[in-house]
Amino acid sequence: MRVAPNELAFAEPQAWQDIYGLQPGRVQNRKDPLSYPVNDGEGLDQHIIFADDAHHARIRRLLGPAFTTAATKDLAGLIERYADLLVTQLGKVADGEQVQDMSHWFEWTVCHVMSCRNYRQRVSKSARNKH
Repeated sequence: MRVAPNELAFAEPQAWQDIYGLQPGRVQNRKDPLSYPVNDGEGLDQHIIFADDAHHARIRRLLGPAFTTAATKDLAGLIERYADLLVTQLGKVADGEQVQDMSHWFEWTVCHVMSCRNYRQRVSKSARNKH
């Protein structure tokens, strides 16, 4: 249903795929320039959100294996441990008087999860290659 000249609302999940999804023989919808800045030569084309269609597809192929069902299930325990740690640490500083920069806390959490994941993969590969 159209709710404004430039806005749609829909209740069925399949509608998203029908409206915005890639379909053979159909040109992909352009990103809204108000929501996604135009690449001004500052390296935004290397970011999946701002990349043109060709670069977006290349980046998506590279990142895809990290987001398979098996890969995300493998990380579930690690993510839960760091989510618990995040909540614990926030509880220690949440005195109601000091404002917290949540982007800093989330960056810290993601960085630690990915570091643990990558270190675990390197150790596992090294163990398998040991002579």
